[in-house]
Amino acid sequence: MDIKEYFKNFFKTRWIGWYLCLCAVPLMLIGNIVYRVSYSDMDMQRFFSVEAYAVLFVAIVLVLAISLLRPVEKWAPIVAFALTLCSFCLFVNGTYMYLSSVFFGGVTAEALASLNAGFVATIVFQLLAMIVSLVALFLPHEKKQKTDDRIIESADTVKATVGEETTEGL
Repeated sequence: MDIKEYFKNFFKTRWIGWYLCLCAVPLMLIGNIVYRVSYSDMDMQRFFSVEAYAVLFVAIVLVLAISLLRPVEKWAPIVAFALTLCSFCLFVNGTYMYLSSVFFGGVTAEALASLNAGFVATIVFQLLAMIVSLVALFLPHEKKQKTDDRIIESADTVKATVGEETTEGL
């Protein structure tokens, strides 16, 4: 079997959970790009977490690689969720001082309006990526093939097994 045929069969048998897991990858990528761009100015650069940025890129690469390997593809949503959650926690750890400076006078409409748009966008994209990967975890990744031969074989196996048990029991 050549590679072209392998991938043709591979993509033909994929189902909604697998595609949904891959939808988390662009969300992670966009969130990471927004994070880097919005935290590049001098005011926000001190709140930038290189670890959060790196973990999310590792998540993107791992999810893409794991999704294409049939024996371990079912682990892709778990990896996506876990590493995005880890990146989100590192992001919060890096930016909690920013939040404390914004909300120093209390949580008001003015304070909420003064939040950096990149900060809010990064949170939204990371949360969406976590939600999508978590939903993908519970959906089927592979189409179930229903053929008459399998149904007949399984029915014959059940009859043979029941017949053997009753024969042995007597």
